[in-house]
Amino acid sequence: MSSNTSSVSKFLLDPWSPAKVAVPSIIVQAIIHRTVLEKLPIRTLTLWLSLTNTYWFATTLSHSFLDTPIKQYAPNVDKEQSTNIGRHIFSWLNKLEASYSFHGRGHVAVGVVSLDLFCVWRQKIIDRGGFVDKALVAATLVPSAIVILQSAYLLPTLNERADKLIKGQSLEPSSVHKQYIGFEAVKVVGLAVAGIRFGKLLTH
Repeated sequence: MSSNTSSVSKFLLDPWSPAKVAVPSIIVQAIIHRTVLEKLPIRTLTLWLSLTNTYWFATTLSHSFLDTPIKQYAPNVDKEQSTNIGRHIFSWLNKLEASYSFHGRGHVAVGVVSLDLFCVWRQKIIDRGGFVDKALVAATLVPSAIVILQSAYLLPTLNERADKLIKGQSLEPSSVHKQYIGFEAVKVVGLAVAGIRFGKLLTH
């Protein structure tokens, strides 16, 4: 059991693990794009976009701002345990989001590529003489851009600092944690706006 836990922990905290998840997801994405997404009508694409953003919003809000803080600040959890819990939860969420941003893996109920889904939808709108306003484009793309930033820089930096803290080493002052929280908040807002906007489009 301990070896399994160790293997999972090593994978979650591996700075290259988002890429290890994303690469096979992108391959599957290419297949889904050709066989499924391009054949879907605009209304179906809009429905999936609404569901995708709403689901992602709910999971991010729950894990980042509700569930994890409660676990970390429980009375019987010390600082080292709190740090270890937090870094594992956010690393796991990041792997799901890295996959989720490129492919529905880990989110079987959705099963589509978030970014590719939006690009196909947007192109079909343009082909019919319509347009997509910049606010909706930003609300849809910013969350995925934030996931990339978190995967490439913020989370590895936080995990490195957490590892030092757990080992009892001193830490230099840093704003990385506040930056991570700030970007999570922006991500939640973007997902909420996108989910609502796509939902409203279904009523037209």
